[in-house]
Amino acid sequence: MHGTLTTSPQRARRATVLRDTPCLMAGSILQLFLVLCVFVCQAGCVVTREAQHPVRQGWYPSIESLTAALSAAVVAGDRQQLAELTITEQEYADYIWPHLPVAQIPQWQSHRDFVWQQHLMRSEHGLERVLAQYGGTKLNVKNVMFGNEAVRYGKCRVISEPIIMIQDADGKEKSCKLFGSLVEMNGFYKVFSYNID
Repeated sequence: MHGTLTTSPQRARRATVLRDTPCLMAGSILQLFLVLCVFVCQAGCVVTREAQHPVRQGWYPSIESLTAALSAAVVAGDRQQLAELTITEQEYADYIWPHLPVAQIPQWQSHRDFVWQQHLMRSEHGLERVLAQYGGTKLNVKNVMFGNEAVRYGKCRVISEPIIMIQDADGKEKSCKLFGSLVEMNGFYKVFSYNID
C-alpha cells in the first residue's frame, strides 16, 4: 500500500485545526483592521467637528440645562451666577457685533463699545427686575417656548420672546419671564439679555 498515506484521527484533527486557523486569523485581522479604520474615521470626524464647533466655557448644551441653571441661580438670589450665564463682551464683539445691521453703517462701525454698553445696561436692569420678582422663590420650570423666530447673526442665533411655564407652590402653572433672549451657537446656549421689557 505504497501509494496510500494513512493519518491517525488525532493527526487529522490537528491538521484541520492548523489548516483552518490561518483563515480565521486572516478574517479576524481583516475585521479588526476595518473596525480600526471606522474608529479612526469617526474619531477624526469628532476632532474636526469639535475644532469647527468647540465647546465654550459657560455655554450649555440645551435650553433646558441653561434654564435649570438660571432658575437655580434665581432661587438662590445669586446675581453673580446669573451674570455669568450671559454672553460676555468679548463674545458679543467676536460673534454678534460684526453681523448686526448697525455695524454695517460706516459712521457706527467705531461705536461698538457704546452699543455694547447700551445692551448691557438694559440687560442688567432686566436682571434686577427678575431678582426682585422671583429671587428666593422656588421655581419649577415645566416648559420653555419662544414667541419669535430666531434671528441669525453669523454663527449665532438670537431667540427672543420666551414663554417660560412654571409650576408654583400650589401646583398651578403660569408663565413668567426670567430672561429676555437666548443666544445659540453650534448647539450651545447662553443668555443673550435679561431685558424683559
